[in-house]
Amino acid sequence: MAIDASTAGHRLAELHGEYLFDTGLEPDLEGAQRIFVILWRFQAELYNGGVWQFFANSADMHTLYLCDALREVGAAELAETMEEAIAASRPGTAWHSAASQSAALGHAPADVRDQAHAFDDRMGPNLDALSVKLYEYVDRHRDQFDVDEQFWEQGKLQ
Repeated sequence: MAIDASTAGHRLAELHGEYLFDTGLEPDLEGAQRIFVILWRFQAELYNGGVWQFFANSADMHTLYLCDALREVGAAELAETMEEAIAASRPGTAWHSAASQSAALGHAPADVRDQAHAFDDRMGPNLDALSVKLYEYVDRHRDQFDVDEQFWEQGKLQ
């Protein structure tokens, strides 16, 4: 029986709490730990304020690794959408100009707001699935996480 999105999200939040990563990608993070932090933060930004918030808060830290991390856990559709969003946010685009002027999407030109909403609409249905895929990925790579074995036992379904 597969883990559901809600349980996966709670387990990932607990794991994130174990690590207490406060800023950026620490240089000592590699492999599954790095992928976990990138995708956990990505998902948190999308749930909190959509793709615009991700770019306002985290993009510079994560865009180099994000799409590869999404593909690594099996979220190819999200990776494709984010590649388009990243291209739309590069210097010289209307999106980039609006983002550099204001972190609030409401202050962006209408076409930029529409584009951000379209990206959110495409990604939204895949966010719960990302929780499951990320948890399953982390579980497959549990040897890379320095947590008590009891953590993994709690995630088993009855």
